[in-house]
Amino acid sequence: MNWIDIKWKTMTPLLMHSVSNRIAEIRATPFKMAMRYWFRALHGNYDLEKLQEKESEIFGSSDEKYGKSKFQIRIMPKIEPPNTMPKGIPVKMRGNRPISIQGFEPGVSFTTRIQTLKDEVFLIDKAKLHVISALLGGFGQRSRRGYGALQIENVMASDGLRGQPLIEQLNNIKEYNIIQYLEFLEEIICDVSDLNYELDTDYYEIIWLNEEDRGNDKIPYLKSMTIGRSFDKWDEFTNLISKMCHDKLQQYSQEGKRNEYHYMGYAFPRNKQSSTLYISAVEIKNKIRPILSELCPVFKQNDRNVPNRDQTIIDEFFEDLAIPIEDD
Repeated sequence: MNWIDIKWKTMTPLLMHSVSNRIAEIRATPFKMAMRYWFRALHGNYDLEKLQEKESEIFGSSDEKYGKSKFQIRIMPKIEPPNTMPKGIPVKMRGNRPISIQGFEPGVSFTTRIQTLKDEVFLIDKAKLHVISALLGGFGQRSRRGYGALQIENVMASDGLRGQPLIEQLNNIKEYNIIQYLEFLEEIICDVSDLNYELDTDYYEIIWLNEEDRGNDKIPYLKSMTIGRSFDKWDEFTNLISKMCHDKLQQYSQEGKRNEYHYMGYAFPRNKQSSTLYISAVEIKNKIRPILSELCPVFKQNDRNVPNRDQTIIDEFFEDLAIPIEDD
């Protein structure tokens, strides 16, 4: 069996839970679900039939034609759940009673092992998807708002894989500057996807060049991603994101443009929509930097909460978190 072990460290609080949703637990299932999500987001040129076929070939299906998943993910070692709520988490209220959210503090280390009986080429490809889904997305509750961000510590692999360029890249990632980090992300994104993404070093941004190649309008796809300005501490970063979300919601509501904020997500009794903007974090040269990924929105028809196509709110987040000239 071929395997790759990636040791991760939590950069921001990881609010991942067991089935009960009460006990904090680092589980393999969310990592595989994230890989499936980002596989779809990076194949916006496929029609639904082809997307389902390719996805089933990798992740398995109830259809006997495809069978079970061709790879597995394990978490090592098992991390004991904390007894307290991580510091810096906004407290939710149920009436007058605060709701306690268990989670893992920044600095907790664990390893994901991705393994398969298939060849090295297959495993390297899935390891790239695993890495890009972890770096762009984060995990657990509030993962689209900077929580659950992970940093790669080191990588080990089975004998036949130790000389692979990916293993060396991942082991050197902590030494990268901003441009090197973006070049690495562009390479991995282009390897995983067959779309035409390109790095714009002037704006520290990776963008999809050919949106006319979109194969369906049912699945959100990755339009662009960028790395933003630096923060010294993780709570400075997460507190700012929370404040920005709160302030912009208030602003748009007061201006009678509440629907335009819905690009950031909404939840109503009959309809809900996830944010089209993922905000995670990476550590570059001992500084925490936001990594912002914009996905094409997919709204339900006849939903009165659907905004128009003016995505000003997304642009504002990109501008507010952009790298200032003096930070180059």
